[in-house]
Amino acid sequence: MMFKGKIIAIVMLIIAINCHSQNEKKDGKMNISKLKYLDGSGNAFNITSDSISYLPITPEISSSGMYSGGKETHKAIKEDDFIRLSNEFDNIFSNKKIQITNRVKTSGMLIRYNKNNVMEQIIISKSDEQKQLEDFLNLLLKE
Repeated sequence: MMFKGKIIAIVMLIIAINCHSQNEKKDGKMNISKLKYLDGSGNAFNITSDSISYLPITPEISSSGMYSGGKETHKAIKEDDFIRLSNEFDNIFSNKKIQITNRVKTSGMLIRYNKNNVMEQIIISKSDEQKQLEDFLNLLLKE
């Protein structure tokens, strides 16, 4: 009986370690496959390990019927930039102080997908973290 209890404890420990490590870096790379950010106006930034796409709101779909987020843009990025963005997303996801429950104007929405295509999302209020993220995204689009 004692031996059986030890086996169960070991199996449970292995399962716990496996679940924890699924969200960590593997071989120095993030276990995140895609990132998406929606700014306060609803403009979308789609990011993969090698590209960033900016999909702006057009007047036809804006709430005012007049707003334009600009020109659609697609650029290649370095894997290091993707890792930096993943780390920024991690920091924002762990910062509960800036997270809110409802999407309002000026708020941002962050979405990330892991390698198994499981989605996780949060909404953040206007903040320094949001500005820093948007500045970096816009920098990547200009490079």
